[in-house]
Amino acid sequence: MGKVAVFESKESFDLLQNTIDYLTCKGKAGRQFTSNEKEFMTELFEALWWGGKFHGFKEAAELANHYVNGDGKILTINAQVYKESVVVKDTMTAMKSYIKNLAAKRSPLSNINTGDKVFLNSS
Repeated sequence: MGKVAVFESKESFDLLQNTIDYLTCKGKAGRQFTSNEKEFMTELFEALWWGGKFHGFKEAAELANHYVNGDGKILTINAQVYKESVVVKDTMTAMKSYIKNLAAKRSPLSNINTGDKVFLNSS
């Protein structure tokens, strides 16, 4: 991770991304993680915490830290960051449009899932 952040190593980035992709697939398949894989994921989120703190993303850093080291209690963060986020605003616009189209077709709204391919391909 250090080579990716400090030296912008494409080879290191590809290895890191491939490892994350592999572990994502493994988790989605419901397979057990080894102790080394668990340690990797813990260190990954801790790196996100440090990077978030360093770059001034306080809330993101808190979320990453809570994900790994949380005690199960609800974490309260400043919602203003997300209210002003361009990504959040764009996603909300897409979601509202998608819901409006479903309602116009009288489709059930109870089954909306952001992983739905139709939603992901909507604009």
